[in-house]
Formats: sequence, structure tokens, C-alpha cells
Amino acid sequence: MASPVHQMRLESIVRSARTSLVALVRRVVDPSEAEDVVQEAFVRLSDDPVLDRPDVEVTAWLRRTTLNLAFNRARDVSRWRARSARAELPVAADPANEAVRSDERNAVRAVLDRLPATQRDCLLLRHAGYSYAEIAATLDIAPGSVGTTLARSERAFKDLYLTAHPADARHDQEER
Repeated sequence: MASPVHQMRLESIVRSARTSLVALVRRVVDPSEAEDVVQEAFVRLSDDPVLDRPDVEVTAWLRRTTLNLAFNRARDVSRWRARSARAELPVAADPANEAVRSDERNAVRAVLDRLPATQRDCLLLRHAGYSYAEIAATLDIAPGSVGTTLARSERAFKDLYLTAHPADARHDQEER
């Protein structure tokens, strides 16, 4: 059983980190699953020795763990949908707008899955509002290399996305 001090520290971290972690995870999985993913990360934290380290290290560990869990969940859902489609099981129909948004999210997630993990996570963390210092701590890279990693990540994402979606590339060209 955890000591009262250990339990209070865990509760404090949960209160301070939950909102930002849920927002981060929603970029990877359906919003309805984000809380479950974050909760699983907190359960893992409760038994991990990292809880004895400084808050900066604990929150970096939480972001890394939460991202890993989110991508695992997204892959599991994709596999389930593929199996359901092969088995011709009906999947709940969404309204038209949600279907378009879902397709767009799936397209972005598919491209993110093709990026190296550091580039993928760097993009997600930055677009979730984390500072360069927080990104560096989470990804265990030098703070001075975050900008370069981010620029390469954005370029790689754009190239992969436009290759996978040539109609969007033509639309992008027409707007210029």
C-alpha cells in the first residue's frame, strides 16, 4: 500500500496533468477514449519508481507513457475495424459531418503512424501546446534540437500527407 505522502503526490500530479494529457491524447484517439488512456497512464504511474523523481521528470514520463498508450489504442481500434470490415460486421453509422471529420482524423493518424516516433511525438506535443523544454524532456532530446526536429517533422508530415492525398496537393497548388 502506498504511503500517505506518496498518495498525496500522485493525486497532486493527477490534478495538475490530467487536462493537458487528455487534450494531447484526443489528437491520437477518439475523444471518447481519451480519459481511459490517461487513466491507464496514471495507474501505471502509481506503481512506477519515477514517482520519486522531480515533477519535471514525472510529467515527461507521463507524456511519453500516455502517447505510447494512445498510439497502441489507435492501432488496436484500426485492427478491430479492419477485422470487422473483413467479417462484414456493421459499424455504427455517424452523421455525415462526423464521417468527414473521422476520415480526416484517420488520414492524419495514418500519416503520423508512418513518421519516426520522435518526429510524430514532437509534432503532437508541439501542436498540443507544450514548450520546447517540455518536448525535450519528454522525448529525451537536447532542447536546442527541438526546433530542428519540429521543422523536419512538419516537412516529413506534409510530404507524406500530400503523397497519400494528391487531390489535396492539387488544391494546395491552386490556392497559391
